[in-house]
Amino acid sequence: FLIKNYNFENLIIKDCSSLSSNDIEVQLEYYKKKNFSIEIIIIDYIQLMKSEFYSNNRVLEISDISRSLKLIAKHFDCVLIALSQLNRLIEYRLEKTPILSDLRDSGSIEQDADIVIFLNKKK
Repeated sequence: FLIKNYNFENLIIKDCSSLSSNDIEVQLEYYKKKNFSIEIIIIDYIQLMKSEFYSNNRVLEISDISRSLKLIAKHFDCVLIALSQLNRLIEYRLEKTPILSDLRDSGSIEQDADIVIFLNKKK
């Protein structure tokens, strides 16, 4: 029912890979100056983003990205949905229901998120 009532004339889709949180913030500032109402941002998916600082540790980079996205959502007072991949360890467990530690490359996504939702097939 959300889609039924949504005005798609105001929908902007940016299909870019390897964006940093700073790149996203610059684009959002541009739209804000043009008087666009920024209500929701969807990132598909967080592991495709690049960090503002280079590290040999992807976990640290994802932590930086996650923290930056949280600040962007607060700054623009909007909903931010960041999709994430799961790590492969779930494939080796008997219980296949995802848990927070299954989020790929991160211990911080669950810290920064207000809500974490997993999609899971029913058996």
